[in-house]
Amino acid sequence: MLYCTQQLRMFRCLPAIRVFVHSLRNTHYSWTPIMYIYRLTHWMALCLFLHTYAAIAEPPVAPSKQTAPSAPPPGRATASPALIQTLVREAVATHPSARASLQRTEAARAATRSVRLWEDPMVGFGYMAAERDMQQDDGDLTAMAEQTLPRPTLFRAEKRKAEAEFMARAASVRLTTNELALAVAQASVELALADEIIRLQDENLGWLRTNVRVAEDRAKNPDATASEALRLQSEHAVQEQTVAAARRMRAQLARRLNILLGRPLTAPSATLSLPASVPALPSLQAVEAQLQVVNPQLASMRHMAEGAAAEVDVAKAKTGPVFTAGVESNTFSGAGAIAPASGPDQRSTSMTIKMSVPWFNSSANRAEIRKAERLRQAAQSDVEAEARRLLAALTEQLTEAENNRRQAAAYTTDVLPRTELASSLTADAWISSRATVTDVIDTRRTYLDALQTRARLIAARHIAYYNFHATLGDLAPNIALVPASQRDTSSPDSQPQDAPIRRSGPGTAPSPGKGPSAAPAKVKGNTSSLSQKGKTS
Repeated sequence: MLYCTQQLRMFRCLPAIRVFVHSLRNTHYSWTPIMYIYRLTHWMALCLFLHTYAAIAEPPVAPSKQTAPSAPPPGRATASPALIQTLVREAVATHPSARASLQRTEAARAATRSVRLWEDPMVGFGYMAAERDMQQDDGDLTAMAEQTLPRPTLFRAEKRKAEAEFMARAASVRLTTNELALAVAQASVELALADEIIRLQDENLGWLRTNVRVAEDRAKNPDATASEALRLQSEHAVQEQTVAAARRMRAQLARRLNILLGRPLTAPSATLSLPASVPALPSLQAVEAQLQVVNPQLASMRHMAEGAAAEVDVAKAKTGPVFTAGVESNTFSGAGAIAPASGPDQRSTSMTIKMSVPWFNSSANRAEIRKAERLRQAAQSDVEAEARRLLAALTEQLTEAENNRRQAAAYTTDVLPRTELASSLTADAWISSRATVTDVIDTRRTYLDALQTRARLIAARHIAYYNFHATLGDLAPNIALVPASQRDTSSPDSQPQDAPIRRSGPGTAPSPGKGPSAAPAKVKGNTSSLSQKGKTS
């Protein structure tokens, strides 16, 4: 291709070549060395001329338009637990609340290292302005230092309190991930329900179009009336508005999911479908023991109770006396002496021990201890009350999940086959003029309502499943939340050994004492936003 292009360029130069060669032929040369050099110069000039002419005659090449690669169109996906766990990881990695919770945990970790055993020493310097004889006898320069002696009991109590607060903050990280996981799961299930409602209503819209054409054909009969066609056309118009409203609702749910994931508002989302099966939930007897181990709220409150118990020890340790050791040295500088001195002369050195007397405030100290004791008892009572409340919530969610399961099964086996058969028989009777168009529309509405109700019951089962595990505390995936400066790029799940904030998936309980869990205090599914929007009028 390049050779052909060069040949075409040479053909463009042919008129100029002919003129140049003709001028050479008309010139009479004598074959002398000077003429040889002269002709060689002519041919070199010819080559340079041809090269320049070919470059000028070459047409400009239009710059190619480089378009940005368009994103592949979103396809279909199932809102399975695996997909939701992937979305939860994305939300936890980008959501500001997760970063804020982690930063508070890092602050609590730093607070455990800020507890000090030794106080800062005190140093001082003084000068005595007196008569020369007194300065020579007692010294005119004074240097002193004091150090408060450590209080090991108070140090250990404050250390336990700081560690308990750190563990509670670590539980709050798990709490945040659990709440984000529940929000993403609910948004995904509601988006899948919206897609299912739109699919059912689109099918009903196609059925209406077909029957509108049938009614229009029947209206061509001189003995028939146009009321049936008009009735179906009005029903078709109402259904079109219902589908449009459902699509707008679906767009709003997609935007809400994009906000949770940190994506652009207009980012496309795949068309989701509801999984046909829902994982089984454990029995309440098995959950009652597991709740005490994996629930994050209980873990956080237990650590706060440990901090309150450490606060009692702190209050008791503060009632003891405080000892301070000091040293003081007096030196004569020798300034102004009659005989020159070789340097400062040491006069005296003294050591002191000081002790505070706390018994004058014994009543205030006892009141402080009583306050700490009452706060510790209140924290323990709060743990028991929270355990009862969570157990009641789990009981309610298990009952709700079982009701939804049985109702969905009844719609699948009993309601849907009969309503579908009734709609089909009524349509056949209308074709044979044994039923009215109102009967056809009513039976079709009943069938569509049954389909949508079953879809909502299946979605409610999924939301009850995620609510149950969120209340239990094992909904958040196995995500390591560590600062960016401590992350190991070779291992995405790496985290510091002293950060007990690793989560396990649903149904996996961490070992006791290995890290607090996190779950929302109260979680409820909400599918009412789609309960009325998707129904036909």
